[in-house]
Amino acid sequence: MLSKGVINEAHGGRSWGLSLRSLGRLLAAMSLLIIPLGFTAAFTSHNAYGWVTEQDAEGFDLCSSNFFDNNQNLLNFWNNTPWTTIGVYLGGSGAASVGCQAASASNIKYAFGLGYSVEALWYGYQMPYESCQTEFNYPHQVALNNNQLATDQGEQAASEAASAAQAAGFNSGATIYYDMEEVINNSGCYAAAENFINGWDYELANVYHYRGGVYSPTCSGNISMYATIPNVPNAIAPADNLDDPTGVYNLRCLANGIWDINQRIHQLANSGAGGYQPQTFKYGASIYTVDEDCVDAPVEGSTAYGGACQFIGGND
Repeated sequence: MLSKGVINEAHGGRSWGLSLRSLGRLLAAMSLLIIPLGFTAAFTSHNAYGWVTEQDAEGFDLCSSNFFDNNQNLLNFWNNTPWTTIGVYLGGSGAASVGCQAASASNIKYAFGLGYSVEALWYGYQMPYESCQTEFNYPHQVALNNNQLATDQGEQAASEAASAAQAAGFNSGATIYYDMEEVINNSGCYAAAENFINGWDYELANVYHYRGGVYSPTCSGNISMYATIPNVPNAIAPADNLDDPTGVYNLRCLANGIWDINQRIHQLANSGAGGYQPQTFKYGASIYTVDEDCVDAPVEGSTAYGGACQFIGGND
């Protein structure tokens, strides 16, 4: 099995430590979190996992129709890649409409047992087709030119996501990342998206005691706009496959000075034009295409992994 990076620990001949920059960000966040140290590779019962903050840990996420049909897939990736974090969809109508299978509570608990940390994603309402995005005609679309309804929709999505997170055993304080895809550059679309995510963040924090995050492309999704809403996301997952794959900063359309204290999951390889592309992995008859991530943000798990990110590439 490939070694996994753990903060301040050497394991399996691969040494990992805190850089001065990472240490500075860690100290700034100490009032919010004490990071558990240590690593357990064997399958164990994780009844007391909680949210941890990782620092430049390697991870992956995927949209697949059948990956979670068999937990052997999770085991194959755990044993044969350096990835320690997996991004999974808890649900949402958007995920279902484009064929992204939601992980069940048993899948997620098995992943925790292997040692994975989990980035929880919810993929529901998307922007109105043609007027605010051109990717897909989703069944549920964010209200345009009706800020109150857009906010209500965000709160509804938060309620659904919180129920799924609770069923999977996510503890209070965990961050759930909303997958908001393209948002066309005009004031009406931006206002609708901002009000939706504001409702999402508010409801998760004040009603369900989770924390709201957001995944979105750095440029075509204008993820930066959420830095100025009343209820700012606790963390972000910016998608940018054109820039540095070894970290979470210096990304296009996203200033370094926002979400800068262990608050970013950089999706460094995806299907965007050019840049680092999704990679294919084959284990027996199973073939899966995955996106790669650099995780420097809160996720759910029992171990705070970290070290250095890199583009891995597939095995097929």
